[in-house]
Amino acid sequence: MGEALGVKKSLNLRFGEAKGFYFAFIVANLIGAGLVLPGISLTGLTLDIELLNALVLPLVLGFLLLIERAALPVEYRMRGAHKVIAWVLVLVVVGFGLFMGYDTIKHGLG
Repeated sequence: MGEALGVKKSLNLRFGEAKGFYFAFIVANLIGAGLVLPGISLTGLTLDIELLNALVLPLVLGFLLLIERAALPVEYRMRGAHKVIAWVLVLVVVGFGLFMGYDTIKHGLG
């Protein structure tokens, strides 16, 4: 978010130099603590997060391949075997992600 918004972000900066970053960092940690302290199962939470990852991964990889084709200059775009290998690997990763997502849903969420 810091890169997208153009704000300073680093744990190496003092609080006064990166207030927005430290505010987001503190809020994220408080939300995490709020989820874990009441007794939510960490195993279940981890499985739910992995399921979300499996469902979102195809979108992310698809957009990366589209951006590569549309945004890069022609001389830097993937060609030939490199392009085929990249697409095959993306399809394999997406397939495993969708399979594991289905398996998680079938056997119950955490």
